[in-house]
Amino acid sequence: MSVVTIVVFVLGLAYTAKGLWARHPRAQAPAIAANFLLVPLGIAMFQFAPWWLAALVLAVGATTVAAAFLMGRLEARPAP
Repeated sequence: MSVVTIVVFVLGLAYTAKGLWARHPRAQAPAIAANFLLVPLGIAMFQFAPWWLAALVLAVGATTVAAAFLMGRLEARPAP
């Protein structure tokens, strides 16, 4: 069951990344919410994982949240 859950979340994040790449306005909220969960995970990982791995997870989560938030309001690209 955990594999199914992981696969569903990976597919959801991939779909969100595709939406951000296409600058779809509704793709920011799931990107911020999903990657915001990496921040407490990275903090907790300092107790049981190598420090560099925990720091990497924390940095990726914080950077992605900041980047998605600072993109501002996205405008959908006009259809060709």
